[in-house]
Amino acid sequence: MSSDMVYFTLADPFDQRLAKINYRRFVASLNADLILFDKAVVSASHILGSDLTSYALLFDDKGRELLQEGLVTVCLPYDCANSSEYLTKFANFHQDQRFYQKLDLHMTRYEYYSYSAHIYAYPSLVKPEKLKHDPEGLLAHRALILDEVSPSFLKYKISEAWNIVRRSLVNDFDYYNSPFKGSVRSLEEFKKLKEVTEFVLTEHGTLNRPLIARFIDQLIVGRQQLYCKIINLAYYLGGLNAIPSLRLHCRQTYFDLIKQKMSCDIPHLKRSGVQFFTKAAFKSFLELCGLNLVDLAILDIDSLKRIRKSSVARKFKAKFFKLINNWSEGKIYEEDFMDIETLELELTQTIRSEIDQEYKWLRIKKGIEPIHTGLRIAGTTISGLSSLFPLLQADYVAGVISIATGGVLLASGPIFDLLIRNKSNFIAFGELLKKRIKRAA
Repeated sequence: MSSDMVYFTLADPFDQRLAKINYRRFVASLNADLILFDKAVVSASHILGSDLTSYALLFDDKGRELLQEGLVTVCLPYDCANSSEYLTKFANFHQDQRFYQKLDLHMTRYEYYSYSAHIYAYPSLVKPEKLKHDPEGLLAHRALILDEVSPSFLKYKISEAWNIVRRSLVNDFDYYNSPFKGSVRSLEEFKKLKEVTEFVLTEHGTLNRPLIARFIDQLIVGRQQLYCKIINLAYYLGGLNAIPSLRLHCRQTYFDLIKQKMSCDIPHLKRSGVQFFTKAAFKSFLELCGLNLVDLAILDIDSLKRIRKSSVARKFKAKFFKLINNWSEGKIYEEDFMDIETLELELTQTIRSEIDQEYKWLRIKKGIEPIHTGLRIAGTTISGLSSLFPLLQADYVAGVISIATGGVLLASGPIFDLLIRNKSNFIAFGELLKKRIKRAA
């Protein structure tokens, strides 16, 4: 069976600064993804540019183990041997200075590297004292540790991501065709943002988000968060296209943007495919059985390994992906749900047992009390997964997400509508995205 990998975008500092996530939520969400998937993929740039991500994966013992064991995999462009080389190529003050000047953005060397190192600044985390006032040195320090800790890197071609990113943003920032024009308050600013984005994509050859974000922060008055989210979503879709078999986990806010993108270009765009699903199902049945998603933050790597290796976790994942594959083919049958509630309850019991053991240890060592909510009996639970799949549904209403003049993402069926109504988080499954985009072009 091929490895199931999830693109863990909560590690992205550009999204972290919008969501203001904390350490516990970060770790809990990562642990949840590692229960559902074989590996979590994090970009090297996300580790280097985020205080939170770098701390959680480089300076925290649990995170370092996840990297060393290969449960968390770091991705890099093909032409970079390691993260230190990546840093030299993509965080170069003299190289980027001319772009900043052309956009009337003035930045000293210190400001440039300070911004690069603290895209998501998390003041409560302890930083190396000697590097506190040396952001350039801090970036190099993070890259050196990452190269030492990570046994290997997942490589991708920037061109494979860049093509999708460019198509998406050119459409999104074309006011008269943009799915977001209803949210635009200043047409002049929107047009300027389009010019800047096209300039950066053309002249820089990549999506230089620090440069565009700096422009948005300094020169745009309203809707800064919306424009940053549009850029982030294009960036994530590019990642799907660049790395085969990668699945995407994003926050609910990006799902709302996808809904808006679905409303445009349907009459004159071809359809291509990607599946959408939600991690809200996993969160839902945990809560039905007396657990909160954030409780997963306490799990260490040994606990995670035991859960992942358990027979119930393997059976659950097999059922989970079978449901998704059957849904994508329009073949959902009632028997698909015959044992799902039992599997959910057994998996939750397994997770709960590991959590209780961790709390027991902490109570002995530090006087922390364990959680007291009990598991509910199977007869009173409503399946978190089965509640998202309308049984024996024959008619699937198609929706289209535009990302290019010649290629789009296809999301279909009542599940997609249900996820929108519930404002759920989502996981986008993109194994066939690259092939289908090319075929639709």
